[in-house]
Amino acid sequence: RVMDLAPEDREGEYDAIRQELGDDPRQTRWADDAYQLRGSQEDYDRVMDVAPEDREGEYDAIRRELGEEEGPPAAISPGNSDGPLVVPDGAEYSDDPMDNDGDADMDVLPTGPNSVRLHVVETTNLEVVVAVEIANSEPINGWKVQINFDDDTLAFAGVEKGDFIADHFMPPHLSNDRGVEIGGAQLGRGTSSEGDGILATVRFNVVGNLPTEISASDLHLEGATSEPNLATGPVPIGD
Repeated sequence: RVMDLAPEDREGEYDAIRQELGDDPRQTRWADDAYQLRGSQEDYDRVMDVAPEDREGEYDAIRRELGEEEGPPAAISPGNSDGPLVVPDGAEYSDDPMDNDGDADMDVLPTGPNSVRLHVVETTNLEVVVAVEIANSEPINGWKVQINFDDDTLAFAGVEKGDFIADHFMPPHLSNDRGVEIGGAQLGRGTSSEGDGILATVRFNVVGNLPTEISASDLHLEGATSEPNLATGPVPIGD
């Protein structure tokens, strides 16, 4: 569609496509919310397996099933920076990798201040999508973190800024022998952001054989008065 136009008109056509798709071009919103109900990759895949127009209904069906079997589900919704993080009764945080199978030992995003974790949003044979999530943040106006990965398996493909810090920009990433350093900073003297949300979404191309793992280190939150907290250790990707 874009290439069918003259070169000078292609940017406008691209912008038109973005407007048509809205703020969820990959149509993953309801799958993301389904994953957050109990940290289950199976629930995420179940929603993504239906047509985009049916995904909200599938998400609601999962909620009803959990309500009948396990009581009301509770979790952080990606991109929601208005409400507090709710942790299921009896759940505890550990330094082990995030558990995606929804069992009783599932790790959850901790409620301590300035908690950041990596959440694998999507995995295929070609691409891996990872959200950098923050919870219970003190007011901050900038951040940076090192994302570590095996470059024989994954290749950094890009990063998109999240909606947690309003009116911020992301400087060019810095590649290094461990992976890549990413970050963002607020433009001007805007209001600092606090609470829960998404700092960024990182994309990788799969160039080797899965499974593999990613991890985060060297976290810095500009403006925070308490120490930042990396919420998980290495996060598995693939079977």
